Amino acid sequence: MATGGWTRWTRWLSVAPWLAAVAIVVAPRLGGGLPWVRSASIGLFLLVVVARVMWAAAVAGPGRRTPMVVMGCGLGLFASGALVLSLDPELTFPSPVEAVFGSAYVCFVWFLILDANGGRARDRRTILETAVVAGGIVSAAVFALLVPSANKLGLDGGPLLVAMAYPIADVVLISTVLTQLLTGRRLLHRRTALLLVGLLTLAAVDISLPLQIGAGGYTFSTLQDLLWALSQATLAAAVVRPGGSKVARSGIGSVVPVGAGLCALLLLVSGARSGSAWVTQVPAALTIVLLLGLLLTSLGEARRGIEAQRLSLTDDLTGIGNRRAVMEILSNSAGQPLSLVLIDLNGFKVVNDTLGHQQGDRLLEGFADRLELVVGDAAVVARLGGDEFAVVYRGLEVQDTTQRVEALLVAMCRPLHVAGLNLTVGLSIGISTDEQGRALGVELLRRADVAMYRAKDVGGGYQWYDAATDNFSTENLHLVEDLRTGIAAGQLCAHYQPQVRAYDGALVAVEALVRWEHPSRGVLAPQHFLPVARQAGLMLILSLEMIKLTVAQTARWAERGAPLRLSLNVDPPELLSGQWVPALLAAVDLHGLDPALVTVELTEEVLITDFGRAMTSIEELARHHIGVSIDDFGTGYSGLSWLQTLPVSELKLDRGFVSRILTDPRTRHIVESTVDLAHRLGIRVVAEGVEDRATAAALTDMGAHLLQGFVISRPLRPEALDAWRTTHAYASPRADL
Repeated sequence: MATGGWTRWTRWLSVAPWLAAVAIVVAPRLGGGLPWVRSASIGLFLLVVVARVMWAAAVAGPGRRTPMVVMGCGLGLFASGALVLSLDPELTFPSPVEAVFGSAYVCFVWFLILDANGGRARDRRTILETAVVAGGIVSAAVFALLVPSANKLGLDGGPLLVAMAYPIADVVLISTVLTQLLTGRRLLHRRTALLLVGLLTLAAVDISLPLQIGAGGYTFSTLQDLLWALSQATLAAAVVRPGGSKVARSGIGSVVPVGAGLCALLLLVSGARSGSAWVTQVPAALTIVLLLGLLLTSLGEARRGIEAQRLSLTDDLTGIGNRRAVMEILSNSAGQPLSLVLIDLNGFKVVNDTLGHQQGDRLLEGFADRLELVVGDAAVVARLGGDEFAVVYRGLEVQDTTQRVEALLVAMCRPLHVAGLNLTVGLSIGISTDEQGRALGVELLRRADVAMYRAKDVGGGYQWYDAATDNFSTENLHLVEDLRTGIAAGQLCAHYQPQVRAYDGALVAVEALVRWEHPSRGVLAPQHFLPVARQAGLMLILSLEMIKLTVAQTARWAERGAPLRLSLNVDPPELLSGQWVPALLAAVDLHGLDPALVTVELTEEVLITDFGRAMTSIEELARHHIGVSIDDFGTGYSGLSWLQTLPVSELKLDRGFVSRILTDPRTRHIVESTVDLAHRLGIRVVAEGVEDRATAAALTDMGAHLLQGFVISRPLRPEALDAWRTTHAYASPRADL
């Protein structure tokens, strides 16, 4: 069926119950008062109302379908009872039809419970809350209204109970809706308003039953028929109206049931003293029983909640606290000095890989048991995950924390017996402290983590958090974002440090060094931003930008007839990325630059990191006639083997050797031997870190080809370098020594 057809049918069904309700009153008058006309109109109403609800249930979601079907059954039962009474007006009161009406009320109550719980009836607490409040209201209504009215009318026995059952059932329904509103189970919107209007209208009709029976009999009237039919149509309209009803529990949710239970208790005591009718005492006593059930349910939930809370703060494997427990302690200790000790087991992966995860778990369990024993009640012990543990001390001075950590380190490094082996596990410990109790828990944990990794870098032991070595501080995070923006905005620039020929001081080459022209901090040297750039993964982007800047500048010098050889540094990750070398070759080709004017400075680290890929990149550079320089030569472990293997065109003597050639004979001999070896191999030697003219003279005598250092010049901008070249700021030291 087309969408338009569905819409038309839905619109007609929305109006049909109201039209059928009016027909119950109008049809008998048009039919001359014949009984069958009234019965036929009630039958039509039954068909229309049930069809309207069931139609909506068929197209509703699973959470709403079940309550709709239950309410549809209740409306059908109620209308069926009315139809039977209209077909046989001579039935005496009470009659078997009352069971049909009673079943309808059961459906109505069940609908309200399902509707407030998203179609589920498994929430025992919700059902008990509703029952207790409803029972309290019913007890009060029976005591204050129905019993006095029944006594005044002279009703007693079975007719009294049955006659009063209908308005009492209406009070139960109305009080159920009100209870759901008070306890936050239902929202106050149009759907709820329609429910209350329909139930209040039905109550107005049902109150007439004990009144008329007390007066001598019950007869149908036009007004009663209209109110009854409108109440059913209103309930049907409320049921099919869209919109959820379940909301978060309100703050008065637990107060309302307790108040209703106390009210029932007072009514029970008052009724017993005054000799009140049992019909008052029964609902009150039942309400108290239900309240006791609610209290027991609440206690069970509280006990389970406490247990769940305990389990949520406990590590499943070791039984000590977990990360959540540590964060809770740190978060709830504002204003109290705290020391957080983070412990990592060195080499735990080897144990797992060698002995298996089961034995690895045994090691963790044994470690946790010993850690608890060593720490005792002085602190909280937890496992954060994997092989990371934490100890939280409260109220300790720095010196006391240090003493305890040192004692812990000694005790925990004793061997643990696992899988028939005595395993000694080394520890890396990071310590962060908050003496004023102002730092956030997550920040303390982060600081301890930074300190722990510093300890791991130096081979174990313990390290205190030091903000100066923290590349992950909030300030550095802002710096990273500024750098990311600055690279895109062209804020990077290159400064060039001259390299001069040793024997005559002529400028022949420059080393490019990156600088960042920060918009608010001024020009920043590499040590202020390269570490965070490395941590943030920005080094490749930065290095590629340096290629563009420096190759373009080198090409401009060459075009002016004053070429300078460019020395360009690259770290292992960038060289091995597969992007840096192609980018350099492309830039050289783009500017038409002689490749011999470019030298790439490498450290031995690149060869140790991945020799195969490093050799491929170096051979690619050599094949395109780009020079390769070994930077910091003499500080590694395999310098001579690299000279044998690599197509090296230059060696850069490390400043640590250069600075001591005048004071340390052994260093002088090493440098002399290195320069002599380079001469024999046809390799250029650059001495960096030359700080005085005496050192420059000594290096010149040894045969170093190029000198670089502050005695010659600091790194300069391109325009400043051009000015420096024209003024001949440097002359060979041999002229005045």
